[in-house]
Amino acid sequence: SKSMNSLNIFLCIIGLFPSCLFTFSLSILGDKWKFSNSVSRRICQRFAKSPTRYTDLNDATDEDSFWMERVEYFDLNSTPIPSPTSRSLPLFVLQGAFFPQGVTYLNVFEMKYRTMMFDVANSDDMFGYIHSNSQTGEIASIGTLCKVTDRQLLEDGRQYISLEGVSRFRVTKILKTLPYILAEVEPNYMDDVVDEAVADKIERETYDALKYYIRLMRTYEANKETVVSIATKRNRPTLNRSTIDNSKRRTDFSFSLANMIQMTQPRESQLLLQTTNVIKRLQVQKVILTQASELIAQQLMDLNVLTAERRDAIKLRSINEDYDEDILPADFIEQEVTVEKDEWDISNIE
Repeated sequence: SKSMNSLNIFLCIIGLFPSCLFTFSLSILGDKWKFSNSVSRRICQRFAKSPTRYTDLNDATDEDSFWMERVEYFDLNSTPIPSPTSRSLPLFVLQGAFFPQGVTYLNVFEMKYRTMMFDVANSDDMFGYIHSNSQTGEIASIGTLCKVTDRQLLEDGRQYISLEGVSRFRVTKILKTLPYILAEVEPNYMDDVVDEAVADKIERETYDALKYYIRLMRTYEANKETVVSIATKRNRPTLNRSTIDNSKRRTDFSFSLANMIQMTQPRESQLLLQTTNVIKRLQVQKVILTQASELIAQQLMDLNVLTAERRDAIKLRSINEDYDEDILPADFIEQEVTVEKDEWDISNIE
């Protein structure tokens, strides 16, 4: 099965760092705005970081070192540590990673996953979204606990699933592999405790970089309605956060942003998901946004859409002012829908 478009805002993500370009869809601006293959290749060459490039880790930056880390895959020979909070969870295995705080869709066509979704529908609507290595078949140790929010059963047997990311989990044991993988997992895999002052500083810098990027894209008339995702709005850093768990909110903010910045390489996404250092995650995201903004600003100026003076003014405003209402989506009020019959209830199948 494959994942469908998972973006809440009109983004056409090509990825940026270390091998991709993060950008809003520019195709609506005309052919001259479409990034050519040659430009994409130059971007990949500019930002790609190969572990063999460094003979000594001291030569690498913090961001370089992050991308040189290894993806943690589940060891079938490991001995699980008993935990009162563990639970069984069906696993939907895909090459890419998905983050908490995100909303996406799945086109379920493989028979094993059709079966899994029927079982999930008659349980708690929860399953695990997890990365696998396409070459070795290994599954990652860390995945995302997802909740089905909507579903549609098609006449040909396929299923359209709408889901949201709830939290991370760690796989502790494989319970069965047929007809689909059922694992024992430890839910609510949390970030480590970090220096609050340092984390607050990097988070605000990252949000400033996001504001700058969004405002650059809004300089073109056709993109003037571009905004951040609803989850990013909900979890963004503001001045009045004294009544909530700031550490959890910060983690949720970093994952909200990770869902906006979708890496083209599954390995890169998994590294962002598995790290328990929120400062590292935010630092990498700041670099992604900063370099993307530089690229976009230059292209806007080359096309005479943006002047250097206006670029600088937008940047200063994004850094020096807390105001962000111009980049936030409108509040969404979900209407309750009464369902007379659940077509996913096995008892309803004739």
